[in-house]
Amino acid sequence: MTPGRGGILAGLGLASVLFAVPVAGQLMLNLPLERYTLEPFVYSPPSAEGWRSTEVGANSLGLVFAERSEPGGVNIRADVAIETFAIPEGGFSGSVRELAGLARQQQAAERQAVLVSSSAVATVPGAGVLETYTLVSVAVGSQLHEVFFVMLAPDRSAYLVAKFTTKEPGYKDQLYWAQFYGALSTLRLSG
Repeated sequence: MTPGRGGILAGLGLASVLFAVPVAGQLMLNLPLERYTLEPFVYSPPSAEGWRSTEVGANSLGLVFAERSEPGGVNIRADVAIETFAIPEGGFSGSVRELAGLARQQQAAERQAVLVSSSAVATVPGAGVLETYTLVSVAVGSQLHEVFFVMLAPDRSAYLVAKFTTKEPGYKDQLYWAQFYGALSTLRLSG
């Protein structure tokens, strides 16, 4: 099986939509830990005010950047989903750029009816072997900006996909983006 085909990345699809929720609702927002191990990778998330973890699993991590809104509410300005996937032995022999290209094709095809734009795959400077691409889609009457990051273990046994999502078109000028983007430099292989 080739990574990026057959729905391997489907868990990071368009389903993530940002919204304001009442604090008393079902969303659990916890302070993020200093470090997470998502085998075979480790990651230290942003720890600044506003960052919260929403989901922690053996191979997945969910984060949000949230601010208090109207009394009793929370405004989620950015959502981050990180997942790791095992690659069967002999299942992929390409580069991380090729893997990111396959993922980009799959994600763009999944959003075909609502896709507004798609960037080329590019290398993230200073973050090791990390590739990125951006998709902009129409969702619930506004544009949804999704920035994907892909990292491949050197032995090609696993890969990591991180997806940053926001409805704010000027997100690259926001402090939460700088904090998240800076934390990408902490992505490493465990051990």
